[in-house]
Amino acid sequence: MSWRQNWGMIDLRVLIHRLFMSSPAPLEPPLSDYERFRRVVIVAQQSACNFGYFRGAYSVKDDDSPSDYDDIRARVTNNFLDVGVLEWVKLFYRREQHAWQQYIPAAQRDAFKAGLLAAVGLSESEWDAYVDSFREYRDKFIAHLDSKRVMSPPMLDIAISALAYYMQYLDDNDPFGETMEEYQFDMRRLVELSFTTAVAFMRREGLPPASCAAPA
Repeated sequence: MSWRQNWGMIDLRVLIHRLFMSSPAPLEPPLSDYERFRRVVIVAQQSACNFGYFRGAYSVKDDDSPSDYDDIRARVTNNFLDVGVLEWVKLFYRREQHAWQQYIPAAQRDAFKAGLLAAVGLSESEWDAYVDSFREYRDKFIAHLDSKRVMSPPMLDIAISALAYYMQYLDDNDPFGETMEEYQFDMRRLVELSFTTAVAFMRREGLPPASCAAPA
């Protein structure tokens, strides 16, 4: 038997042992209602902050800076957009665990959706196409790199309006809304603070207070 065959047998035995002899990891209990609420808010905050960071960093992309920094500035800027999109899809694509379709109580979903469409100024079909554009950007260019040649990063104004509506709805209607301060639901404020922070960081100026703290 060659050493290659011998090593293959050893690897197979180790794999079998791990599959059948190791103790399974204990199952975690389901998230509580409060834990689910916190996660939805944290995801929204992270999306808003990263959209603000992206806009701020992009707004100063043509500022004079050492050419050695051009690549890292571009990568940092683009990464803000990508993370913002990843987080946003978790809240608005219907199959995601923390999407409003999974979190908002069934009896409130029709009213929530009507308010959402009014907030973003789109018809239902236009909104569905907009969400699909985010999901496609995530699936085809962030999570994977598929065979599409043209990348079309989504426009963010509508996405930010949707975040603002979702969090305001929770602030007004969710029983856990009282456990947090109102400013923690203010997505437009987070976008603005993050914009200012990113500009100051890119220009290496004195930084304003951190804008993306998780809820207490």
